[in-house]
Amino acid sequence: MKGGLTDAQRARFFGEWWPACCEVQGWDPKNENVRRAHILEATKGATDRMSLCSQAQLTAIFQLTWFKTNPNSLSAALPVANPEEAREADAQRRAIFALSHKGVTVEEIARIAAPLCRKHHVSDWQRLPSSVLKSMMHWKQFQPAEIKRRHTTSLPSIQPIDQSRIYYLRPAPKTPKPVCAGPY
Repeated sequence: MKGGLTDAQRARFFGEWWPACCEVQGWDPKNENVRRAHILEATKGATDRMSLCSQAQLTAIFQLTWFKTNPNSLSAALPVANPEEAREADAQRRAIFALSHKGVTVEEIARIAAPLCRKHHVSDWQRLPSSVLKSMMHWKQFQPAEIKRRHTTSLPSIQPIDQSRIYYLRPAPKTPKPVCAGPY
């Protein structure tokens, strides 16, 4: 998607977030001029139309909306105060989601990303920079054909059971226990 809201984003923004923000701020949720001014503020004057926004700008709009809905919340204020960090955290979250849903277990991702974690001095692969996480998605280990090959070859082949032969095991013969001759 090049820009603009997805259907899910549109439903959440106009159905929940924007009306809640307007209620707290005392605005009319149907006033288009107020909404466009809010978008201009969030995008730092880049645009007043959500349909023209990039994903980073939409994230900024959502974060400003959440902050204005909860003006006393520090967790809502931090992304508005540090938009670059918020943008990186959002990109990181999206890359983690994409990697996690490629059909590879979290343990496999951690094993593959271990050298990068050492290089970037992070304890967990989910803390890697978003640019590194995005580049990992293009590695051979994360391509569908390679994942399928690994999962099919790693499973042991099970031989069909031959029902024509039945084996009975006899109990082992009992041997007398050795008698202890005492301490040596």
